[in-house]
Amino acid sequence: MQGTTILIVSAALYLHFAYQHNATELARTMAFGSLVVSQTFLILFTREWEQVKSNHLLLSISTITLLALTLIISLSPLRQVFHLTTLNWQQIGGMVLIPIATMFVIGKIVNRK
Repeated sequence: MQGTTILIVSAALYLHFAYQHNATELARTMAFGSLVVSQTFLILFTREWEQVKSNHLLLSISTITLLALTLIISLSPLRQVFHLTTLNWQQIGGMVLIPIATMFVIGKIVNRK
């Protein structure tokens, strides 16, 4: 269920930007970013807060992952390696908030069982 949700979110962002805006590189950037953000926050949201808070390695790896994503999108040489493009603030907000909200809801559903 969680993997399928991540696929749907990433595919929806890709399709929206590829077909509605006719921007393949922007679509690739949004899908890649949402995939990384989704996976990172899925790991955090499916655990109890005490587990997350006490696991410094988990927090460190999650932070490094998000910093790496920021560098990949921000630095031109890295962006070119991944064939990505720059994002404006609205696009960054969508790339981050849509997956976080989705993973938060999925995490609550999974933890309820």
